[in-house]
Amino acid sequence: MFDPSHPYYQKIQNTNNVLLVKDDVGKPKKCVRNLPGPGHSYGLYQKKDPENAGCLMSSWQEHVRTQDAQPDKDYRKLNKLSLQNKCTKPKQVSEFRATADVRMKEARGKVDGSVKLPDSNFIYGIPNKPGTPITNVVGNDYANHAEQEKAIQYSIESVPRKKSLPKRDYNLRRSASPPNQEKKPEFKLKRFQKVNPKVTDYMQSPKRPQA
Repeated sequence: MFDPSHPYYQKIQNTNNVLLVKDDVGKPKKCVRNLPGPGHSYGLYQKKDPENAGCLMSSWQEHVRTQDAQPDKDYRKLNKLSLQNKCTKPKQVSEFRATADVRMKEARGKVDGSVKLPDSNFIYGIPNKPGTPITNVVGNDYANHAEQEKAIQYSIESVPRKKSLPKRDYNLRRSASPPNQEKKPEFKLKRFQKVNPKVTDYMQSPKRPQA
């Protein structure tokens, strides 16, 4: 720490060099630049726009088409015209070109007149969504309609349905042959005609209890 009473410290503080000037504990450095008064406003001054929001809303500027670039001179045609005017010398040709202004014709597309626009009463754009029927909302029409639909659904579900057979009984009835219909013999190869099965399945087991 520097001793504030030392003459060297006073010399450093009076040099007005921001790198040499020392600060005290809890205090900022001494200002070494000449700053304007307290009424000065810092920052870039913004120029006021001559057209405000009121001018933009009350006036309408129509679109102005960009002017087409002027085509180049048609020197081939200028040479023919200079010969017709008997300009054979270079000076006469340059004077004739300075007075005659002949430009090349640019190829332009044809205007399609078959496009017909609708009348002035036609409305462009996408239509807005229809408004909410507030009378139906306030009158609780939607709730009544939903209640009627639920009542119809419950009445249909409350009707007793025909009970379906269990899967096992259905298979038994399906496998049983009608009384008047003869059973067709199972297809077997000739060498296996006299061989009896050693295992019987559950459906054909005689030990199965009758329902």
